[in-house]
Amino acid sequence: PEQHASFQAALTMLPVDLENGIINAFGDRWFVDVPAGQDGKLVLVADLRDPDAFATAFGQVLATIPPSVPMQKVDFMGVTIHYVDPTMMGAPPGVPQPSLAVMADKVLLAMSPDMAKAVIKNDARDASPLLGREEFRKLTDRGLEDPDLLLVVNGKEWARLMSAMTQEAAGQATAGPQGDQQQPGPASRPADLKSTLLNS
Repeated sequence: PEQHASFQAALTMLPVDLENGIINAFGDRWFVDVPAGQDGKLVLVADLRDPDAFATAFGQVLATIPPSVPMQKVDFMGVTIHYVDPTMMGAPPGVPQPSLAVMADKVLLAMSPDMAKAVIKNDARDASPLLGREEFRKLTDRGLEDPDLLLVVNGKEWARLMSAMTQEAAGQATAGPQGDQQQPGPASRPADLKSTLLNS
């Protein structure tokens, strides 16, 4: 009980209404993407049930960030991207730059402003190119009207990956006494197969 009381007291000290301004502002649809070749970096997009409430709460949070935190912002296609730039504190180039942007009906979190810009640009399209493909339309016709999760995988590339992984495991199991492993065969996965799968 004492810990609960302390936690509730801490919540009252926050500059925002955590429940109504942030938690209840989120919608039911969330999207997470880990772009190929971007190890350790991801993009999260969530629908907002109440964009105005979230934008107000986010503005209140920004107002409490101390000047020592290297906050930056950039406008892109009518959307303001707020991000932290660790390089201003001596961090090497290429480190993550946590970025957040409130769009018309969703909130975007990315590990760099460039990744955020790519999402914003993609969101501005009238429709996804997938909708123009007959194969995708057939898939959605057979699916649920409002699915909780839809995973689209390139079947041929997935089969190639599974075959290559099986061959690699077999090669390791038959390694010689000195630890020499069999050389990968011609069916082994190419270096770019993982990227192909992630971008399919």
